[in-house]
Amino acid sequence: MNAALESESRTYFESFEAALTDFDPPAKNLEPIRAAVASVKFSRAYIPNSRSHIGLEAEDGGPDLAFVGAGFVALHPRGGKSAWVDLPIAPTRAGGYTQSRRVEFDRPVAACGTCFTKLPATGVCDYCG
Repeated sequence: MNAALESESRTYFESFEAALTDFDPPAKNLEPIRAAVASVKFSRAYIPNSRSHIGLEAEDGGPDLAFVGAGFVALHPRGGKSAWVDLPIAPTRAGGYTQSRRVEFDRPVAACGTCFTKLPATGVCDYCG
């Protein structure tokens, strides 16, 4: 059993591996996820109650350094350029998974400039505000 600390809106884990086990991504995504976050120096890993991603909190209390979603890893190093890593297997809207890594949209989709998640119709990021 993994020890986790419950907070009002997220569950914190003792390690990234514990969070990754709880998040349960497809097996083919495990090594690319580990490789993407290997050099990230973070203080705590958490999963929000929405279970949409794993977040890696900065040691200095600033904005999160990385987000691991079902089909991507978004990296936001301090003083460096943010990066996006597509994972080999990405979720489909029906809740399953597909090998396809690209989705074609009829129109461009607005993304948050901080965490690169799709913006809702309001234009305000659900995670960054």
